Amino acid sequence: MPLSDLPPLAVLIDRFSDPDDPRIITTVPFPSARQAGADPGGILSYLARFGRRPACLDDLLACVNALPDEEELHAWPVQEGIAVSIASEDAWFLFTPRPETRPCPVSS
Repeated sequence: MPLSDLPPLAVLIDRFSDPDDPRIITTVPFPSARQAGADPGGILSYLARFGRRPACLDDLLACVNALPDEEELHAWPVQEGIAVSIASEDAWFLFTPRPETRPCPVSS
């Protein structure tokens, strides 16, 4: 699917977040996180416990969404990369394809 057909992260967060809650989005450069085997949300470590080690962003999307009986962790493709939420913490992580950190374009 072309990037232009995907929603931007801001649209996804508007759809799934309570407008009264603060919007905290952590941008995670996927190549750096994969190389380190860790990320601020512990998502890659969590996936590794199930034998899943995503090699690219598409793998990350597939790994998260294929976890059996998972109710807390969800992933969606967005224009900026892959958005992952941890529902119980109302935490959002934007995994980007580039190693450098980019600001997250989400309005409050």
